[in-house]
Amino acid sequence: VVFCDNLNKTEWEISYGGLFREVDGEFLQSNEGLAVIGIKNIRTEQQIFGTICDDHFSNSSANIACQAMGYGYALSWDNHCNYQYVSQELLNYTSELHNIVMDQLECPPSARDIEDCTYDLLKQDCSHEEDVTLVCGGVSDEWEITGGGLFRKVDGNIVQSNEGVAVVELTHTGTGEIVMGTVCDDRFNNRSADIACEAMGFDYAVSWENHGSYQYISEDEMADVEVVMDQFECPADARELEECTYDLMEHDCSHSEDVTLVCGGGSTTEPPTWSPTEPTWGPTSYPLDDEIAVKFGGLEVQLKVNPKKGRAKIVDILEEIVG
Repeated sequence: VVFCDNLNKTEWEISYGGLFREVDGEFLQSNEGLAVIGIKNIRTEQQIFGTICDDHFSNSSANIACQAMGYGYALSWDNHCNYQYVSQELLNYTSELHNIVMDQLECPPSARDIEDCTYDLLKQDCSHEEDVTLVCGGVSDEWEITGGGLFRKVDGNIVQSNEGVAVVELTHTGTGEIVMGTVCDDRFNNRSADIACEAMGFDYAVSWENHGSYQYISEDEMADVEVVMDQFECPADARELEECTYDLMEHDCSHSEDVTLVCGGGSTTEPPTWSPTEPTWGPTSYPLDDEIAVKFGGLEVQLKVNPKKGRAKIVDILEEIVG
């Protein structure tokens, strides 16, 4: 990437952030590690990833950075002079991470968010020994539903359809971690089925049952898939998901109890899409092509996504950059 001296800072905005460390040659996202951010050109939508230089960085800057990435506060911060999280070789090899995209991040003690701080984008005089590293604490244990779809196996491939095993996407509100898994049928009812189909872009549920006969995906292929939702109950007058009750990441079910659905109305010729929230300075959102490979458990599926508001783990993006 070639940076010009006359780039206008106002044309760029911070869009992503996360902490990464190298384990066996791969990047892992964690609550500690090398601080990596993404910035987006608001005019061209060009994306650039890179690190933060420690010039003018302070304890207040560390707290604001951790909070912007979904944590409560900074436990400690340091520079990367010993390449303790990512090797010098990998930084040099990974062209996008070779960039230092932020410098002079200075936050006064009274700062409450990143808007109260000053910084330079795409203008720096640093080396990677000066990259900021952070250890963040105070993570929320809350999960939220950010997507969903119906999947079945057709001609040896797992495809998204208007019928199949119900799979939901959950995002951790603190760390941005994303998991995909199934829905247990405990307390599931006809209104739950309608609400689920509507949430996935259809108009109503034609029918629902459990996956006791593994009619859509074999038992062996489901072995590594998590059950992520249980006790999904909607009252008869519920009109949207928020009016239902359910447990996330807690269950006492087997995959024979997974909910399967046949949905009608809406887009039945094309799989439904969903649009997550607009990107924030967190490690979860990234524009994608119309169709991407998504893994949940041991399965890899082709997932239709909104091309303008797709979602994926930033670790997957970095793996793609590394090749």
